[in-house]
Amino acid sequence: MLLRFFLVLPLYVVTVFVGIATAGVAVVGWFGALATGRAPRYSRDLVSVYLRLSLRVDVYTAFMSDAFPRFSLDETPDDVVRIHVPEATPLNRWAVLGRIVLVAPAAIVAAVMGTGLVVVEVVMWVVVLASGWLPSPVHDAYRAALRYWARVSAYLLLVVPAYPWGPLGDRPRVRGAVGTSGLGTTMGDAAPADDEIALGPRARAVLIFAIVLGVPLSALSAFVQLGGTSAYQRQQVVGANNTLVSQIDTYDHAARGCRLHVVCLEANDRVLAGELSTFADTLADNEAAGISTTVIDRARRAAQDLAGLLYLQAEAGPSIADYREAVRLDRLDLADQALLQALGGLRTALNS
Repeated sequence: MLLRFFLVLPLYVVTVFVGIATAGVAVVGWFGALATGRAPRYSRDLVSVYLRLSLRVDVYTAFMSDAFPRFSLDETPDDVVRIHVPEATPLNRWAVLGRIVLVAPAAIVAAVMGTGLVVVEVVMWVVVLASGWLPSPVHDAYRAALRYWARVSAYLLLVVPAYPWGPLGDRPRVRGAVGTSGLGTTMGDAAPADDEIALGPRARAVLIFAIVLGVPLSALSAFVQLGGTSAYQRQQVVGANNTLVSQIDTYDHAARGCRLHVVCLEANDRVLAGELSTFADTLADNEAAGISTTVIDRARRAAQDLAGLLYLQAEAGPSIADYREAVRLDRLDLADQALLQALGGLRTALNS
């Protein structure tokens, strides 16, 4: 699987860029569908291309086919992946407006199933290496899962109005029922239609196993990601706080050394003002650090206020009188005290 991924990497990169373009076009298409009740043709076409490329990569890396995927954006006669997109039909504007909410249950099922199938794919990688063959039940399960993902994507991106169905395949045909194949209509034990997948018990068991396994794995992944993000952002805030405290000590020491040299004082003000601005930006970028937003906002505003006064004072010159008159001393003292209090509250929050 790893070797196959490297072989197909160029197509994967193309697929990623097509996916980015598709996301942008889909947003425009959403507004168009909301206004006209129909998805624009260009949006439907691009979504179809993206689904086709994505499925080619997935089919090849999952050992479902040994044929190297084509780079063509169009479907070819010998393509192992076929995307059957129905003709455009009117869309319910209310369904378009609430598409993300409506698709959420299906998307969760697809995501959970996909997470569980990752484990299955790792096991199958070993099986294929040993036997040179992907077991038929697993192959069928992959087909149903990929088709379901395509249906969820097509519904979300306004290609079809029908809600995605069939995460465990289609219901088996009843003996004596009429069924259609790719060549016409047949009677009796008809084969499923080209776009239908009737799974056997073992293939369905693979998908059920993937869903059961995917639930705790998805929850664990979300917990780890959330915890990792929070811990990382908290560390960023801690580092920014320590750097600022150190810079304030350096500023006080340098200010005493500058005495009445305006150029020296102004340069010192600029350095601290820049550090305060960086500190404020760091707090704004790390609001998920597990700290009260009130504490974060208070420290950020205090740093921005003091930075503004220091920038103003740094441009006063050229005389010491100009420098002292640029900012009223009481305003500077109040801003300094507000920052120290805010930093004290931030330090308490970080230590709690």
